[in-house]
This record gives sequence, C-alpha cells and structure tokens, in this order.
Amino acid sequence: MDANYKLVDFQTCFRYSVAAKRSFLCICQVGDKKPEDIIKMTIENDYSCGQKAASCTVVSKISDLQTSYEEKDLSAESDDDKIVISIIPNMNTLPSSDQLNLVRIMNAIKVSNEKNPKAQTHVIIGIITWDKATYRREEKGSRRAILGKDLAILQPCIKLDDWLKHKFWLACSEPKVSTHGKTVPVCSNSSQDTASISPGSSIDSGTESSGSAGTIQLLHEVHSSYSDVYLQPVVRKYILDIIVHIRMHRLSYRAKGGGAHMDSLKDVIQLSKLISINGGKKYIIPRYIKQAAAWYFPMHLNLINKPERDNSILYGSKIRLVNELLDKIIKVKSYEVEELENPLFLESLVVQDVLKKVIPPV
Repeated sequence: MDANYKLVDFQTCFRYSVAAKRSFLCICQVGDKKPEDIIKMTIENDYSCGQKAASCTVVSKISDLQTSYEEKDLSAESDDDKIVISIIPNMNTLPSSDQLNLVRIMNAIKVSNEKNPKAQTHVIIGIITWDKATYRREEKGSRRAILGKDLAILQPCIKLDDWLKHKFWLACSEPKVSTHGKTVPVCSNSSQDTASISPGSSIDSGTESSGSAGTIQLLHEVHSSYSDVYLQPVVRKYILDIIVHIRMHRLSYRAKGGGAHMDSLKDVIQLSKLISINGGKKYIIPRYIKQAAAWYFPMHLNLINKPERDNSILYGSKIRLVNELLDKIIKVKSYEVEELENPLFLESLVVQDVLKKVIPPV
C-alpha cells in the first residue's frame, strides 16, 4: 500500500509544526506505556532549543494550561525560552467546556504570533488514542443479519468538536521507540524526509540541523523563512479544485462540507511552502500540493457513517442498498486500518481518490 495511506511520522510533523507555529494531534494506539510519556521522552532526548534540551510539559487540566499561559510573558528574550511545548492526553474525553477554553487559548496564541513574530512559539500536542479491536467486524450470523451492525467502525477516531479539531492542522503517528527506550529514526524517502526546514536546505543534501549534543536544533525551524515562497495563481486554483472535489465526494458528509473548512486553503498553502523550502525550492509545484493535501485533509474530513447521511437518500435511494454499500466500505476499512495502523485510512483513501480525479496544472 502506498505511503500516502499512512499517517505522517511524528518527527516530520513536529518539526513542520514548530516552523509554522501550529499545533497538531498525535494518534496513538492503546498500549502498556502512556503515549504522553513516550512523546515527552522523544522531544527531550532528540531535540534542543538554544543551549538547552527541548522541554515540554504534560497538561493534566486545561485550566492549568490557561493559567500558565496568562501568567507568561510571550515575548521571549532568550533563545532557551523561545519554544513552549504542551502535551494534552486523552483529547477525546475533554468535556465541551474544556474544549471551548482550549479554543480560546489557541486563538490567543495565534493572535500573539501574528502581532509579534518574535513571540514564543507555543506548540500544543493533543493525543488521540485508538484500539485495533474497535475496527474488527462482527462475523457471527448471516450477511443479511449483520448488515448495518458494524456502523461503529465508520465512526471517526477524532471525536472533538469541529471548531476545536480544525485548530489543529495535522495528525501524525506516535513516535517509534525501541526496546532500549530510544527513538527509532525515520528513514528518508522522496515524500518524507528529515532535512532541516531552512532556506538553504534541500532533500539531496541530507543535512540535519543539530545541537552540540547531536540533537536536532529546533531554533533553525523557528527562524526559517517561508513567506517568500512563490505561489502561482494556477497552482492556487488547483488547491481550490481539490477542496471543491472533497466537499462533493460520494463519501463526504455534505451537511458539513466534507470537513474541508474555510481555513483549508490557507493551511494547505502554508504546508506546501514548508515542503517546498524543505525540497530546496522557492516556489510551489503540484507535487508538493499533493503531498500537503495527503497530510492535511484526512484528519479534517467528515465522512458519512450512517445511511441517513448519504446524499442519495434525498433522491430515492433505499436504506437497505446504502447499508450494503457501507458494509463493503466497512470491510475494506476494517482490514486496512489494522494493516496500516492508521484509523484515518478511509479519509486518506478519499483524499487520494480526489487527487487522482483533479488534473494538476502543467
């Protein structure tokens, strides 16, 4: 199966998010170790900020994050205090009141970054846990008897309200940790590399921005400049075509525009610019748009997960026939989610289907 059906690796997602001053979600399987501890260990072992190792805090209550944010001076004087990383476990269990408070905090961080480019870079990492057992089908009984019984498999793994979910721009896999407790490095390939996001870097060079202790220096990402990357109008129209096709896709929930929200254009352009810089180019090409779309859209999509939400019901389709269609989709999703360890497989499949249909500019 193509790499575009897998989640973005943690290292790539983390460094892109630091460069863009954005927050992201980390999708982790239920296991013996707490995912927040694994992420914290990975960041503190593999990354540095100035002369110190990068540090992060695990937030037990949203109110604690709100208090620390209000008391903190956002105009960091020293490089050592330039980056603030907060990890929020169990995002799916947040009550509506905490989700609302988190949205307010993230909005305040965004406004602060827009007013003062030298302000602290505050990256929030939300953890979404999932279990393979949730995606296993019910095999008992005849096909007619179990028809419509496995619709829970189509439920999204990210159960946040849309107005909070869209504040996070990417979703990635959990860091791979060896039995010795060390992070497993990500192998470079044509689509996901680990080169520094800086104006002079390129995929071919294979160089990494490292600190004195052999760790990746995050300040290189913070100081990277990608605003001057050129975007042709025809390439911008290509992104808009992708968004329109996602909203009109057969499996998209039309009442919510398929999840392609109003900031999708701006976010995909921002991500495409970072990929271009990482590829050693000062302009965006369609290949980078495809990569950005494959990374960005899956976590944002809203797909039909019950027959009543299918658009063809409005034109006379029978519930039983729509159930049969969904049953076939469930069978594919159940197998591929376990194979690829990606609960967003179906969303990735929709994005890839759209990318094959929309003709890129020459």
